[in-house]
Amino acid sequence: MIHDANINFGPDFLKRINFHAFLSRILLMMKLSKLAACALIFTATLTNVACARDLDKSDPDRAHILAAVHRLNDREPDLKDYHYFVVDLVKDHDAAFLCVALAGKDGDLLLTDDQAGIMTFALEKRNLQWVATKLGGVGFAVGAKPVQSDCKIGDRIVSTRDDINAALKTTGHKPLASR
Repeated sequence: MIHDANINFGPDFLKRINFHAFLSRILLMMKLSKLAACALIFTATLTNVACARDLDKSDPDRAHILAAVHRLNDREPDLKDYHYFVVDLVKDHDAAFLCVALAGKDGDLLLTDDQAGIMTFALEKRNLQWVATKLGGVGFAVGAKPVQSDCKIGDRIVSTRDDINAALKTTGHKPLASR
């Protein structure tokens, strides 16, 4: 290491060194803050996506959503005795979309010409209770085992509240009340 005899290693030099160290630490903290902010935004995005996809069986809203569909269908004598096989269930805050295949009391899917019967519903949580709207009559899955792509409304997979409103509009219903 080469030392220059003209450098004054006095208090002014030491203050300058500490200032630069302090400044570099501030800049590092700013970079870390930016990274933390990006991570927070990313996490918030993932959280929003997570609440807008298939609802876990442990979620208490799942049972209430299915009960709302039963309340709606039990009004029609020819639909009262069916059970439902959930093909797709999406909840986005106070809105939900449910696609079910019709099953008999024994749990076996009801097939017509080797195709499962499909029903779709939009739901809205009003005054702590889910209210169902039937989006159409009984449709049919492409095959005997229904999948999410059988649940499209107007060639669109329903994933968010906006998709639910679009599905309601496509099927001639009023959109959900604004939040």
